[in-house]
Amino acid sequence: MIDILRVDERGSIEAEFPDSEALHAVLANGPPPNSCCLRFIDLYGDTTFNRLQLPVLAAELGAAAAKATPALQRRVDALAAFVETAGPSHTRT
Repeated sequence: MIDILRVDERGSIEAEFPDSEALHAVLANGPPPNSCCLRFIDLYGDTTFNRLQLPVLAAELGAAAAKATPALQRRVDALAAFVETAGPSHTRT
């Protein structure tokens, strides 16, 4: 299971995305080889994205959602929205 958290600079959890399996489903067949962010998500360790990377990550999630089934598309769109609302803090998956 992948935990998707929004943490501040001190490591305090600000928010947690409730559907951690959505990201796993996106990565199940491997991330797009040309991705800047998705291909570096470590399913067995921590992956941290800074606020400058978040728009890229959200766009990659949107592109992945467009290729998914309608049910998965809704879930991944929700994840992209979670990423987009992160603001100045860091998000760790």
